[in-house]
Order: sequence, then structure tokens, then C-alpha cells
Amino acid sequence: MTKSGRIVWIDQLRAIAFLLVIIGHTYVNADVKTVIYSFHMPLFFMISGLTINREKILNTPLKDLAAKYFKRLVIPYVWMNFIAYPIFIATYNIILKNDYSLLSVLESVLISNGSMIFSTTNAMWFVTSLFLSLVIVCAFIKLTKGSYPLFLALSALSVCFGLESRGVHMPWHLNVSLVAVGYLFIGFSFMQVYKKNRE
Repeated sequence: MTKSGRIVWIDQLRAIAFLLVIIGHTYVNADVKTVIYSFHMPLFFMISGLTINREKILNTPLKDLAAKYFKRLVIPYVWMNFIAYPIFIATYNIILKNDYSLLSVLESVLISNGSMIFSTTNAMWFVTSLFLSLVIVCAFIKLTKGSYPLFLALSALSVCFGLESRGVHMPWHLNVSLVAVGYLFIGFSFMQVYKKNRE
């Protein structure tokens, strides 16, 4: 652990996950890409689950938690789309002769689902999905007053609802976020065992 309280191996795991995403989006062997795509996004959500602090969530109002995640995730997501806009216009409107209006781009940023409307940064879909899944997890922990069995039950229900709506395109990938709650729970559970073994 660093002086700032960060756990080094979690940051290293994040770096590996980022590297896998980059490799997966290059012209690598199809079999390699299939392997990477089979686990790299679940891994991202599980890593986020490692950092969930049950006590802090229980002692912080849900609206403050949501505001914190909004600042950390959604605002950078909006800024990234803003920065990517000139490149998007140069590529798709000027070079490829399409006609994406500013209004359609703003709509795509708001919906954050490339399957519903083409976006400037389709690759950032997971940011808004992570925001939703984190807020849902915080709500579950507060609702269950930190009870692990009840948290497990609600997480399982969330995954079931998410899987039931497979193939349905929702803003901010809400159905994916419901499934992601399960991966966050796995990361959270692993961290509880890790902390107990460290004591």
C-alpha cells in the first residue's frame, strides 16, 4: 500500500486490464482477440468491486455517493466526447462524407449506447455503465444495511434481470449495468476475504 492509501497490486491489475483492452482493439490474431474479449470487461468491473468500502457507503448519503461517481466518471466521459468531436467530424463528415449534425452527436453522448445511435466515442460505453452499476451497488448496500447475504441476493436478482433483457438496447447500457453488479459483487467479496487473511 502506498502512502496515499492506494493498494499497489490493484493499480497493477488495472494497468494489465488496460493493456489487454488496447491489444484487443489492434489487429491481433482472431483467437487471441476472442480470449481477451471473453473476460476483459468483467475484469474491469471486478477490479472496481475491489475498491468498494462498505463502511464508507453506509455512512455516506446515497446522493453524495452518486455525486462523487458522477464527477469521477460521467464528467470525464462528457469531456472526452467534447475533445473527440473535432476528430469525429473530420473523420466521418469530411473524409467519409457523412452528415452527422451537432444535435445527433449530443444525443449520442446523452444516450451512451452505440447500438442505439452512433457516438463520437463508442468505446467509452463502459464508463456510464460503470457509473450506474456503482450507484446500484451503493443502493443495495444501504438498503440491506451492509448485510452480506442480502447484498448477495439483490446482486443475483440484478444479474437475472440484466440477463433477461439481453438484446434490448437501453440508454447507458442499463441492462449491462445490472449484470455488472454481479462482477462488482465478486470483486467486493474477494476483497473481504483478502482483508480477513491479512489480519
